[in-house]
Amino acid sequence: MKLKITTMILAAVCFVGCKTTNKATEANNKPLVGTQWNLVAINGEAIDSNQVIQPFIIFDADGNFNGNLGCNTFFGTYYQKKQKIELTYSGATKRLCHEMETEKSVIQALKAEINNFTISGNTLTLYAGKVEILKFES
Repeated sequence: MKLKITTMILAAVCFVGCKTTNKATEANNKPLVGTQWNLVAINGEAIDSNQVIQPFIIFDADGNFNGNLGCNTFFGTYYQKKQKIELTYSGATKRLCHEMETEKSVIQALKAEINNFTISGNTLTLYAGKVEILKFES
């Protein structure tokens, strides 16, 4: 009987400790809204980090997002509830730039059916199902 009580107490302490660690980790995550998220990968492939302007995205509290593709700016709307997110790409400026491949890839990725995301520390990852579409760092 004494062994059962001791085991139950240890299990409860472990459970509470694990739950506290999870909350502490979430507290260290950057917020989705208001953070400048710099693009680091598209479809799991690292992007060229030597661009003049680092591509980025910013989500605002009103359900809008905007950013830079490396040359052109872009914008759209989003809907987020917990870890679910839906992006609606609206458009971009049309300047002609030397390197347009990254811009085309980002636009195509933003048009994908992105439906969930994770934030781990300073890393934001957008997914279509379980497939990583875009990865950013703050």
